[in-house]
Amino acid sequence: MFFFLLLLTLTNRFDVLVNGGGAVTLQFQRSPFRPLTRTVFVPWNQIVVLPPVQMQLSEDEEHLRPLINRANSAANGIDAYSPDSKCRNKALIWF
Repeated sequence: MFFFLLLLTLTNRFDVLVNGGGAVTLQFQRSPFRPLTRTVFVPWNQIVVLPPVQMQLSEDEEHLRPLINRANSAANGIDAYSPDSKCRNKALIWF
């Protein structure tokens, strides 16, 4: 098992280079959300694009939902977690 800490791009995307011909398991972790695991088959010499990942708040952090919804509304359609000059989005990926 390998793990990487990745920075997301301005479009909330990241690239991971892996050996093809098998399955790759990605685990997404970000506070205050529950970890999310996705297993993807990666063919040889192919680029695989995953659909958007939506993480759920942990039950312990459910009290943050109104704050997150308010922040999303205030962002006028821009994801409240988009990186800007003051913060960087990060994702912890396990292989």
